[in-house]
Amino acid sequence: MESGLRPCYPIALGELEAVLGNPYRSKCRDGVTQEYVRERFGYDSYLGDLYWRISPCHAVRIGDWAYSTYPDKKSGNHRKTVRVNGGRVPQSHVIWMYFYGKWPEDELDHKDRNPLNDRILNLRDSTTSQNCMNQVAKCNNKCGFKGVIKHSQQNAFWVRISAGGRRYNLGLYPTAELAAGAYRIAAAAIHGEFSGV
Repeated sequence: MESGLRPCYPIALGELEAVLGNPYRSKCRDGVTQEYVRERFGYDSYLGDLYWRISPCHAVRIGDWAYSTYPDKKSGNHRKTVRVNGGRVPQSHVIWMYFYGKWPEDELDHKDRNPLNDRILNLRDSTTSQNCMNQVAKCNNKCGFKGVIKHSQQNAFWVRISAGGRRYNLGLYPTAELAAGAYRIAAAAIHGEFSGV
């Protein structure tokens, strides 16, 4: 493949709204098999991206990247989607089908938290809850540590963690670093491989 290949199919605004609705459950996945995916796409293992093995239209050449990127309104990150069976599906889901012959049960989590890194070794099947566990500290977090909040009335840092739909308070700590350590220990015990710390 040549370097500098351009993604094909820029996404129109109407398509963008359809994709942002819930791309995980799109109807265009119905009837799509591993053979269908492997016939149309090749997988670049170095970059973790799909390219066209056939030309789906006159504007697309064999070897062009099969994905388009779009901004995710919720997170501000960009995501890659691929046109499959008349609709758009996250590229990571198509790669999952390419390798495992089935669609993900719910969502796919990117282990390194980079939504543009769709290498198969970076993907894992997860629930929405598990996917949320593997996130960095929110952008409005003033302490810089996940699960740590500066207590407004005391000169201390408060630690909270969520699990099973409940929020647990882990106590107050004199420094943000100690509070972050308490969070990491609890997250590893509660969330396991999805602890995200």
